Amino acid sequence: LIAAAGLKERAGASLRMLPEEKMSASPVLAQAITAFQTCPTQAPLTRKAISEIMDKASVGQTWHWRSAYDAIEAAAATRFQRLGRDAARLGPDAFFDLAERLQAWVPTQTIRSIESEQRELFTTPPVLGAAVGLLTQARPEHRVLEPSAGNGGLAGPLSAFSNSLWLNELDTASAERLRHLFPNATVTSRDAAVI
Repeated sequence: LIAAAGLKERAGASLRMLPEEKMSASPVLAQAITAFQTCPTQAPLTRKAISEIMDKASVGQTWHWRSAYDAIEAAAATRFQRLGRDAARLGPDAFFDLAERLQAWVPTQTIRSIESEQRELFTTPPVLGAAVGLLTQARPEHRVLEPSAGNGGLAGPLSAFSNSLWLNELDTASAERLRHLFPNATVTSRDAAVI
């Protein structure tokens, strides 16, 4: 449905790139997000492909799988942000087709770090994000809150329906990334329990 509707991704298509200078805390992550944003989604990302992209982005620096997963999740969210509105206009089938394509592209996270456990990091799979996006029944004028936005796994699909996202993320590095990936959203770093 996506390809038939003209929503297939084009080489050199306009992407919202994460400016490296804006991510001074992690230039490797910024470069990796940019690389994954331009990577084809027709086939699943392999461990080898991820390693090659991360090695190139890190320019000899050490990188961790958590960083690779963060970059891939952010890239998937921005693809949803870019293609989701058109897919949603075509109906739920086209929206889920996009989600399933991204789901097949994103690797499963079989490696959980101590940091992931401590920070309570949980990934939102693209298909689940799409389901939430549809079930909210948000309209462009609705303000939608994502209390624990992480890398934008829900924000990407929600941006297809609402023009006013409020993304909250306690982790300051993740919140800074969200500000650049979703420049029209309000991004805060509050304890979600007290919002």
